[in-house]
Amino acid sequence: MKITIKNKIKVELSSLIRLEWKNFLPVLTIHERFEKLVKWTLRILTFIGIATSIISIDEWYISLSLSILLFLIEQFFERTVFEYTTFVSLPFPDFDIDYSQWKTNGFLVSHNKAIEPLSYMGPSFQNRDYAMRFFNYLMSWNWDSSIDDENTIVVSFVIEPDEKYTTYIYSNPGRKIIDRIFEAEAKKNQLSKYGKRQQKLFTQMIFCNTLDFKEGYLIKQFLEAVKPQDQFYFLPTVLPQNPGEAPEYLYDYAILKSEYRLRSRAEIGKNDVEHYLRPN
Repeated sequence: MKITIKNKIKVELSSLIRLEWKNFLPVLTIHERFEKLVKWTLRILTFIGIATSIISIDEWYISLSLSILLFLIEQFFERTVFEYTTFVSLPFPDFDIDYSQWKTNGFLVSHNKAIEPLSYMGPSFQNRDYAMRFFNYLMSWNWDSSIDDENTIVVSFVIEPDEKYTTYIYSNPGRKIIDRIFEAEAKKNQLSKYGKRQQKLFTQMIFCNTLDFKEGYLIKQFLEAVKPQDQFYFLPTVLPQNPGEAPEYLYDYAILKSEYRLRSRAEIGKNDVEHYLRPN
C-alpha cells in the first residue's frame, strides 16, 4: 500500500511503519517522522495510568486487568525502533533521455570461438550522437572504465509471455561503493541519530525495452552461444539511415562484461529491480 507523504511523493506504508518480531515479541518499527506521535502516546498512557490509580474500582479483577493492559501497551511502545532515512542517488544524465531512440537490440554472435572469442550485443539507436552520449553515461557508473568485471552495469533479460522479452539496463544496487556511502552517512549521523536504525534508500535511472522473442531471432542465438556467466561485449549500434545499409557497431564504446542476468517474468520477485518496470 502506497501513501502520499510530501509534494505528491508516494512511498510504501511498510517503509514508514511495520511490525517485526524479535525474540518472539512484537516490535513496532517506525520512521522518525512519527517519533513525536509515539512519545505523546506514551505520555497519554502514563496519564491514564496515574488517573486510574486515583479512581477507586470496586472489582479488583477489573482494576488488575486494566493495569496489566496499560502496562503491556506501554511496553509495546517503549520497545519501538525508530528509523531514519539515508537517500543515495546516482547522477542523472546530462542530456535529455529520448526513449524512442532505442528501437531494438543489435547482435554479433560468435559461432567459432577460435576466430572470434566473444560475442557482441547492445541497444540499437536511431541517432549516432545519442548512442555515444548514452554509453558515456553508462560508463560513468563504472568510473569511465570499459571493463566491467564487477557487474556494475547490469544487463538483464526477462522472458515475457507471448514471445516477448525485456532488456533492462541499470546500475547494480548491490555494489560495494553504495554500501560504503551508507556506512559513511551512518558514521556522520551516529550522534544526532543515536539509537535509531538507518533505512537505506537508493535511486537511479533504469532503462528497459520489450522486443520480440521468436524462433530465428538473434536474441535466441545470443542466449544459446553466450551463457549468463560468460564474457561478452556490450556496445551500442546505430541503425542504418538508408535501406540496404548495415548497422554501425560503435566498437570504441564497447564494455567488456563478465555476466548478464536471464530470468522469466514468473521468477521476478518484489525485491528485484525488474519488478517495478513492466511491459505495458
